[in-house]
Amino acid sequence: MKTFLFNLVIFSIGFLFFPASADTEYDFFRNPEMSTATLNPTGSLVLMKKISGNRAEVIVLDVDQKQEFVVATSSLSSGYSIFDLGWLDDNTIAFTKSHFHRGGRVEIYRVDNAASGFSSNKIHSIKNTYIYSHIPKMANQFVAVRYKKKGPQLFKIDLGKVIESQFRSKLRINKKKLGDGSWLVNHDGTSNIYSIVREDEPTKVYYRKDGRRNANVLIEMTADVTLRPQLLDKKNSLLYVITDYQSNYNHIRSVALETGELSEILHIVQGRDIDHLLIDSYKGQALGYSYKQGGVINNIYFEQSTSEDQQSNKYIVSRNRDADVFVYTKGGIDTPFQFYLDNKGEETLLGSTMPWLAQHNLGKSHVVKSTSSDGTVIESFLTMPTNRGDAKVPLIVMPHGGPIGIQDTRHFSATTHYFAHHGFAVLSPNYRGSAGYGKSFLSAGKRQWGRLIEDDVDSALNMSIEAFNIDPGKVCILGISYGGYSALVSSIRFPQKYKCAVSYAGVTDLTLLYSQSQVADEDAKKKIWSELAGDIEADWDLLVENSPVYNVDKIQVPILIAQGGRDRIVDEENYLRMLYMLKRFNKEYEKLYMLNEIHGFRKINSEITFFKQAREFISGWVDKT
Repeated sequence: MKTFLFNLVIFSIGFLFFPASADTEYDFFRNPEMSTATLNPTGSLVLMKKISGNRAEVIVLDVDQKQEFVVATSSLSSGYSIFDLGWLDDNTIAFTKSHFHRGGRVEIYRVDNAASGFSSNKIHSIKNTYIYSHIPKMANQFVAVRYKKKGPQLFKIDLGKVIESQFRSKLRINKKKLGDGSWLVNHDGTSNIYSIVREDEPTKVYYRKDGRRNANVLIEMTADVTLRPQLLDKKNSLLYVITDYQSNYNHIRSVALETGELSEILHIVQGRDIDHLLIDSYKGQALGYSYKQGGVINNIYFEQSTSEDQQSNKYIVSRNRDADVFVYTKGGIDTPFQFYLDNKGEETLLGSTMPWLAQHNLGKSHVVKSTSSDGTVIESFLTMPTNRGDAKVPLIVMPHGGPIGIQDTRHFSATTHYFAHHGFAVLSPNYRGSAGYGKSFLSAGKRQWGRLIEDDVDSALNMSIEAFNIDPGKVCILGISYGGYSALVSSIRFPQKYKCAVSYAGVTDLTLLYSQSQVADEDAKKKIWSELAGDIEADWDLLVENSPVYNVDKIQVPILIAQGGRDRIVDEENYLRMLYMLKRFNKEYEKLYMLNEIHGFRKINSEITFFKQAREFISGWVDKT
């Protein structure tokens, strides 16, 4: 079972239904108009996905002629989503088309942009299959994955051969199940490296020599060391990894395949974790690395000329084989991203994620540094509304989910700017346990539910009020998942600072974490939650003390509590128990129960319903004197 299943994270699919009216909420929470763009090997065509009305469209653009051609469409109301778009050669595209209940299939099209015009032809539809990795160097080949009872099975597929014959068990890439991990696919489609990376368990990396069936342990790290494979060099001699070995921060080293020895540190950023390597998928070589500073992605390229583009807020997302045609995004800080094509210096706007938001007032974000109760420095991001003049503004504190390994950034958030548009400042604290700030900061958030994490949130609130034009009498707190728990606990611990609290899918009884259905194995369940929240036996009193449901008598502010009926991460029993106690103690509250929703929002209508009710609820209470 993958670690992310146990992290209380918010995610949004949001592709199934549309509201009947075009309200402000619809503008902020509707599907993005454009979400991906990638070049074919020669750079003559761009593959894009766009939304037009009620349809998702797979589109090909001729770079020279600037002509678009719709290759495939999918009705949004059908429940199918399209993702993993990529080129198999200059004229062949492949993508996964997946349904929430019915599974997925790989669809493959050939396109022709002859002088007579564009045309396309579907040449394959491979059922019960997903794209695991495109292989840019190898024409008409890709790595596919099929999910069976024994777990995911990987296959290298060649379009020049009979498709189904390549899914025989003996042809699997992962011939021997090593555990719950993943294969690293090389730029030529080979797979030599298998890694098992689990939180709070030793990381193992296996290496299988070319032509061998079995993989042997290349390197094993202790449970407190992170190590993530990134790239196998073309000579099959070095594996580049991101690790925090003998350091507080994730950095780049290499591992010798012959000996399993780690090199000295190759690249490190003091005070920040490196997120990943930037890789040329055609050549199979590293171009640079990426990390976040002040909530903004920084791509550092080894070639200085490319790095200069970073200064103008350009982020390269695709390049052709010769690296003279690029697709890049621009913006993204307080404005939606825009996609551009750079064809040998000639720039063309391909599209924007949410162009319709240009008509609305959006906020402006700032970095806030605060000092928590134990001296820990906390970085937060405060987005101020731009349409309030010199008037003091109300504030919504919005702690993220997790709590471990998630982080907020300053890149455009529709939720943040929805509230900013309506005149609210929004505070996003990266409390201890957040990713990106090193191993010690990450670990410091464990077993701090309702305690030091909420002290961090409070310090960010205090500094925001001190340094910005915030009305301290008009502050509410809103969160989803762990953020929902934090909203309830903060309103209990600091009732004088908040006018109201909003919780969606928030844990209300910490003891219920140990009976989550997502964790089938009892010992694994106990170990996971003991590490994250506390031991169910030794820390029972502490868990009860920091559970909102057992502290309802202390609540002095109105509560909006919401829940999805199909949430398999935070059981609805948390919602039902909290409702019971709110009624019993005669507290002011509103409720919202969405029967078919999950941990997050599967439907756009649900997201709109929740945030509209949350905004109206908050507005009603902050406006009261």
